[in-house]
Amino acid sequence: MKANIKFVTEKFDVFNRQIFANELPMLPIRIGHARTSLGGLACNKKKNLFGKAQYYNFRMIISDSIDLPQEELEDIIIHEMIHYFIAYKQIQDTSAHGKLFMKMMNDINKRFGRHISVSRRQTTSELDTIYTLPPKPRYICVTELADGRTGITIAPKTRIFQLWKTMPQLFKTKSCRWFYTTSPYFGRYPTCLKPKIYVVEKEELQKHLQGAIPLKNDGQTISAER
Repeated sequence: MKANIKFVTEKFDVFNRQIFANELPMLPIRIGHARTSLGGLACNKKKNLFGKAQYYNFRMIISDSIDLPQEELEDIIIHEMIHYFIAYKQIQDTSAHGKLFMKMMNDINKRFGRHISVSRRQTTSELDTIYTLPPKPRYICVTELADGRTGITIAPKTRIFQLWKTMPQLFKTKSCRWFYTTSPYFGRYPTCLKPKIYVVEKEELQKHLQGAIPLKNDGQTISAER
């Protein structure tokens, strides 16, 4: 089955009572369409007067891009609820999938017969933590492929000139456009030292390119397009 708001909301309520002692307040749930990440917990972070990080404004994102067995979709929801529990309780773990997360996951699997994992198929740690990270500047090449698909390439600053020149030569492209952005969405994709394209959904990409600065290349410098 594919995720929808009704199913995810109902399962959140069930698992909150069964597994988390009804300690988690309902949070905004959004259905995404990304294929690279099937689930994620987003939140904001601030520091209190003592310099300790505090998390707030939680949102859960579950993707409907893949038709999954119901049990696997439920495991994805519980996976994100574990992240929510740790962050909502303001508990410091060793990493996104650190010691506490793994302990809770293993306990839930054993007690409730679940098969929650941290596999790439189910979730990515980047999305779990991306909204708590400070903005990071990135140089993005958006490629329109000849077959109608859209792809992106995240380039390090030192390779922009090289990739700008070689990308159109190595792939069957209609166009290659470059942008500068600090959107945390692009943190889920690796930086490419060599030409490589990650296919993305065009509508999803356009949302996260809002506010991005188009770039131009005069052969000597990269600058903002006027």
